[in-house]
Amino acid sequence: MRAAGAGVVCAPEDPAALARTIRALAALPPAERERMGASGRAAFLAGYTRAVLVDQYERLFERIARRSGSHPTISTGWQTQ
Repeated sequence: MRAAGAGVVCAPEDPAALARTIRALAALPPAERERMGASGRAAFLAGYTRAVLVDQYERLFERIARRSGSHPTISTGWQTQ
């Protein structure tokens, strides 16, 4: 959130901090809230869409497979005799 400029954070499990944060957000000029929203959307599209996440997982699994030197097999549940 902070790095993307997409919002604010508050302490977890702290209702008073959450209330202060909500009041601070409500007090911001509309243009600033809109900028945060646009920044949040841009951050999501750059790093959290299904396509991006699938690509990241594929690369992770490929690295793990290369390190282990094995090629995992997928069990279909069928047994050959």
